[in-house]
Amino acid sequence: MKNRLGIPSVTAAVILAVVLLNIVVFYYTPLYGDDLTYKSFFESPSTRWTGPLGWLRWLWMHWNSINGRLGNFVIIPLLALPQGLRAVVAAGFLGLFFWTPCRLVARFTGRHAQVTTMAMTALLIAGMPWYDSMCLFIGQTNYVWAGAFVIIALMLIMRRRPVRHRLAAALFCAMAGAFHEAAGLPVAVGLVVYNVLNRRRPTDALLTAFFIAGALFATLAPGIIARAGNPREPDASPLMIALTSDWAVILMLGAAALTRQSGLRLRRSPLLILFVAALVSAFISVLSTYEGRSGMFSQLFALTFLTAFYGARLRLPQRGRRIIIAAGIVLPLVVEGATALECRRLWPAHQRLLELYLASPDGSFVFEEVPTPSPLALGRPYPAPPFYDEALIPPLEHLYGKPPRIILKPCR
Repeated sequence: MKNRLGIPSVTAAVILAVVLLNIVVFYYTPLYGDDLTYKSFFESPSTRWTGPLGWLRWLWMHWNSINGRLGNFVIIPLLALPQGLRAVVAAGFLGLFFWTPCRLVARFTGRHAQVTTMAMTALLIAGMPWYDSMCLFIGQTNYVWAGAFVIIALMLIMRRRPVRHRLAAALFCAMAGAFHEAAGLPVAVGLVVYNVLNRRRPTDALLTAFFIAGALFATLAPGIIARAGNPREPDASPLMIALTSDWAVILMLGAAALTRQSGLRLRRSPLLILFVAALVSAFISVLSTYEGRSGMFSQLFALTFLTAFYGARLRLPQRGRRIIIAAGIVLPLVVEGATALECRRLWPAHQRLLELYLASPDGSFVFEEVPTPSPLALGRPYPAPPFYDEALIPPLEHLYGKPPRIILKPCR
């Protein structure tokens, strides 16, 4: 049975449980990596970004020399929130990230929505690179928020009836397209392909144009263009990145090859937008040379497409349906519950780590390593200490005036 959220009540209850557990997760998640970098932009003693004009100058600097992602622009107010409120906001947007693909899947699978939406929740837990996108608050705004906003924009664009408050919807679509170029650009390409092939049934022209404009704003930022011209050392070979970060796209292509008779139906379906977006996003992922988070959007698009397009036509025995529903309930609760417990367990060590560092005159201190988090948490909580990462040293030095130098004692 569906409710006002447009998804079955059991699915809604699971998503609510995920939100509540992640309030604990994000409350006990330390600032790390790029979180500290962005915090240091405005809170370091030597900051030059002060006042409203400083904020505007920082926005221009960021678009011009780093990137044009709105996900990076909104991280500053998120980090400025009190710890408890920041946790509630982050957990709420994670719930939105779970709800949006489930809502889209429910729209396309009708009476099969109970099974397909539960399959979607299980796939979101098992198929997303959470270890890259969940440990950082900036990973939240760049990937989780961006993914949720793009799917909402797609649902607005796919509507057959005119959207109320069209100007507000168009501005939202522009914002969604600009949240991350690796999400906005692939969907923009998918929109173009769909409208070229379905001229008699086009998407809403205003919303489509605003979304593409937002995607171009992020994609054509000078900082992004400069980054593309300066290749980095790859995390792995292109094949390995594809196999580990974009495996759902490979599965999607295999399903399409095995069901060629579905080609005409796919061409006429708005889900073609997701199919093309997944392919383009996987191509970007492989070219990015990053393993893990680079596949965030290709996985989201491919898993949502597979569940929405094939879910309504997959005939399962009653036992198979029960197994999928059970997986959709148990898997999120076990993983999110284990993550909450591990974050709570590791929090005192992270606090002690920061206290020792701040108390040290030159940033050097002795610390006893804490056992690594449980594998049930899928690598989401940070081990303590996380100071092995050299990228941490500059932002910490900017914030507190001294580089951290840790002398590590092995755990007992």
